[in-house]
Amino acid sequence: MAISGAGQAKSFSDLQTEFGGSHPITMGEYASFRVSGSGNTIDMDDFAGAVALSWDNPSVDLDLPNNALVSTGSSSGTANGIAVIGMAYQPADNRVRFRHGKGNQSTAVTYSYLNLDYAGADPATVEVQLNWTAVQSGTGSFTNGSGATSGNWNQITEQSTSSDSGTFTTYIWSAQKSSGFGTAALDAGALASGSVALTFAFRGKDSSGNVLATSSTSNSETIYVAGTRSFGGGGGGGGGFEP
Repeated sequence: MAISGAGQAKSFSDLQTEFGGSHPITMGEYASFRVSGSGNTIDMDDFAGAVALSWDNPSVDLDLPNNALVSTGSSSGTANGIAVIGMAYQPADNRVRFRHGKGNQSTAVTYSYLNLDYAGADPATVEVQLNWTAVQSGTGSFTNGSGATSGNWNQITEQSTSSDSGTFTTYIWSAQKSSGFGTAALDAGALASGSVALTFAFRGKDSSGNVLATSSTSNSETIYVAGTRSFGGGGGGGGGFEP
């Protein structure tokens, strides 16, 4: 529930109920939640109408198209498939900007963009949690989430000015075959036994590191990337796989 309107009764207890925190209650710890006023002088009406952080639904707003993270490549030289997701915290627009893309040895990665909006005061930081289990097959070179650990929370980049050309926190899955013949593949939720498709969630924290709100979890997104090297092979691939 929002804090009552201007001129209406408010209490420290109202602030704590809405925004969290512990005793002893001090007005200063809630300064970042003000909807009006600035500086060191804080009035209770500065919080009029303020609401705690709440996230939109990732399973709706960040529902990726079929095969969005599925990419295969084939070549008589080096063959690879690559899938990428990225995210940036854009407080000026009250959102996390999310992008996804894929490519292979002959097609550069291109991105599509989505937004996960939030309501309420801007968090000091935003973190993402990725959950997936990928299974490798064949011999080759693999990138499995760019060093991220499934289940861990990681802070994402904040953009003071929202820009699709700005910095994004990026996670990559790739499989490359550069010698010998056959296929190198990385599979999360497609065909491999024991593999688990990718899900993700977001949370906001205040300047003291307290969690303000955690989003629900996204839909499951299949990741499948593969490179196939064969004698006289072409440079195609990149889509059409339906697990």
